[in-house]
Amino acid sequence: IERAWRLGDGRTITNGPTLLGGFVFVIVDGKSLVALKLERDGPAWNFDLPDGTFISTPTEFAGKLVIADSQGRLWPLDANSGKPTIVGGYTLMGTSVAAGMPVALSANRLFVPLADGTGISLTNEQLSGSNAE
Repeated sequence: IERAWRLGDGRTITNGPTLLGGFVFVIVDGKSLVALKLERDGPAWNFDLPDGTFISTPTEFAGKLVIADSQGRLWPLDANSGKPTIVGGYTLMGTSVAAGMPVALSANRLFVPLADGTGISLTNEQLSGSNAE
């Protein structure tokens, strides 16, 4: 017998799954990140965007999940609770919008591909502080 998760409300999985740290992550209706715990029937938590849609599934970086949205923000999230570690997310400079999933280059460096064909490298310190970038 294999586990089958049910969201139970008619919503549609639009991206994923991604397996990270004992959770299966899926994007639902483009704007909700849902964490499914391997030993539970229902969602462990979900994080809903205030506006926009998610660009991709999350990546693990410096003990957090990081996911990009269509509004030019990165959302560092606590993996166990789904709560943002920066209120309002981390806003990319100017009119930059991520083109895909951020990738951890090292323990302290995250690469974000941008829709204009460039990329930006951010440190854990930048994603742990305020929106001052």
